[in-house]
Amino acid sequence: MQRAMSASPGKMSSSGPVIRSKEARFPTKFRLQHARSRTGCLVCRKRKKKCDERRPHCNGCTRNRLDCTWPRPSHDDSHPGYNTSQRAIVPSSPWRQLYATTFTPVSPRLLEHYQTNTALHLQVRTCMRNPFVTCVLSLAQSDNVLMHAVLAVSGAHLSYKLPDAAETELATRRHYLRALNGLQHVIASGRVEENRDMQSLLLTLAFLCQYEVLSTASSSIFAMHLSAMRHILARLCQWQVDDTDEALSCAYEGYCFLALSNTIIPSTRPSGIYDLGLQRLRPLTKSPNFGIVFAGGHDLFALIPQAQQLYCRRLDEEASGLARPSPELMASHAQLSRCIETWSMEPAQREAATDLESDERTRLTTAAECIRSGLRIYALASIAGPTATSATQDAHSRQSMRQMAEALLDMVLLLAGSRQTSHLGWAIVIAGTCLETESSRSHLSHVLLGSQYQMAHLVVVEQILNLLWRDADPRAYGPYGLQLVMEKHGLSLCIM
Repeated sequence: MQRAMSASPGKMSSSGPVIRSKEARFPTKFRLQHARSRTGCLVCRKRKKKCDERRPHCNGCTRNRLDCTWPRPSHDDSHPGYNTSQRAIVPSSPWRQLYATTFTPVSPRLLEHYQTNTALHLQVRTCMRNPFVTCVLSLAQSDNVLMHAVLAVSGAHLSYKLPDAAETELATRRHYLRALNGLQHVIASGRVEENRDMQSLLLTLAFLCQYEVLSTASSSIFAMHLSAMRHILARLCQWQVDDTDEALSCAYEGYCFLALSNTIIPSTRPSGIYDLGLQRLRPLTKSPNFGIVFAGGHDLFALIPQAQQLYCRRLDEEASGLARPSPELMASHAQLSRCIETWSMEPAQREAATDLESDERTRLTTAAECIRSGLRIYALASIAGPTATSATQDAHSRQSMRQMAEALLDMVLLLAGSRQTSHLGWAIVIAGTCLETESSRSHLSHVLLGSQYQMAHLVVVEQILNLLWRDADPRAYGPYGLQLVMEKHGLSLCIM
């Protein structure tokens, strides 16, 4: 396992990282470019059509349902370092496609693990068609970059569970690096021409973000890829988007979940990693498979930035000398509290849940209540403020937060062993910052370290919470206390 905690060059915070990268810049506009047909596939050459040179199936052949074939070049211009056996073009099925993307004998095992394990853990709600299989792998069949990103995520998940995973870790890192190189090639070429290109690009970025969480990579890299997703989705807001597009819906839900789940600590920096302007893409929530991650709780998650902004305002007030919250802040708190308490699952999501077994419906309801409780804690902490959560001040607020945190932990324990715990990372972290008894802290440590998902980032969460619990600073409590401890130790945190 890689180092669980490390200082990162750019801290990941709820209000967005400051990224300075020397890598290829994500494009501000997508230029329509065509390659010369003399360097394209054999079919486009014969038809005397322009070819975009997308392998193994160019867009022209895909659009016209033609059998796309290629000559055997002496080297692969788009992916330097591929050997001749790796360049072989094979029929489009996930298993056969591996011959075009694999580098070690481990790669087929990574694909099998993804299909039978990782993809199932990524969905919170049971669905007839898991888009992480039917949609993602369908695109990955004809997109090597996306396939590399998928296999990297599977490898990061699998290697942590294996006692001797050196070979798996090596293959995983290779797939991740190939995905990065391929992504940079796509960006540098500026060839994002059709809807399918946009789908693959967004999903590749989403899987890179997941890999970076699972492998406990630098939070600045995670933030850079998440910001790239935000930028591309913002561009999509200007386009005519098919609200039933499963791939775009899956990518949009993935971005929202990752961005909202990592809105954890308060900060006075103005911009957040979650772009409220992307609400214009809300029609994508009409896709039949939207909610496979949020499980009907999307609008509840969307309240997280409001709670964070409320805390930021309280920090500003304390910095200006206000010992108690202003009337304006109290009014905003009351409004947020009403939104939290009156939230209910959208009709379409409720209807989708009616097809589930009663036990799963109960677990989904309990999971939503965990998120609601986390929001209550955060909202109350924002009113109490960092100084008021010390042991000698505002004991009533602190006691209320502790009781809500313990109740949330009890609900998490009820869900232990179910897939519904897989999207509760944000709520678990918020609750953990307010636990005070050794027994409740021990229970939470057991939940994190004994999770059936066996993911390295959960170990990071447990270790950072232990640093918080052991810190003697009276401010080391709640979301702001978590921020102080992370800054003190030079740590960052990314979750999913």
